[in-house]
Amino acid sequence: MTEERQTLGRLGENLARAYLKKHGYRILATNYRTSSGEVDIVAYDHGILAFVEVKTRTSLQFGTPDTAITPRKMRQISSVARRYMTRHRLDDVSWRFDCVYVMVERDARPTGLKRILHGIFPSLHKPPAEMELIRGAFDLDTLRDR
Repeated sequence: MTEERQTLGRLGENLARAYLKKHGYRILATNYRTSSGEVDIVAYDHGILAFVEVKTRTSLQFGTPDTAITPRKMRQISSVARRYMTRHRLDDVSWRFDCVYVMVERDARPTGLKRILHGIFPSLHKPPAEMELIRGAFDLDTLRDR
């Protein structure tokens, strides 16, 4: 992955965290990794544990952000979620898969000194972005059908 894409991804995740908090989510973990993959954000939303995938785009050239969540990616997120649930002994907790789609302007990404400061203080740079939260974006039945 190129440094530019990583910077865009981090920017999208920072914006998504702020957006989720504003909508009542309590962030538990970010970039939660296991041997089977990663989930961008793990959070509680009114008593439901949400495993959140963040997709950030600067244009629709390669499709809308939701098209980037392939069946393979869904299975990966599902596997990580099951491991999280087991590791934290959350057998009795309801859970789901959410997505946050972030569209930022191509020129909105920080450059120069702003980019350095963004690396240290990510909340300083909040470019205009269109965001959409999809609660229950997919489920285990969706994965079985694909």
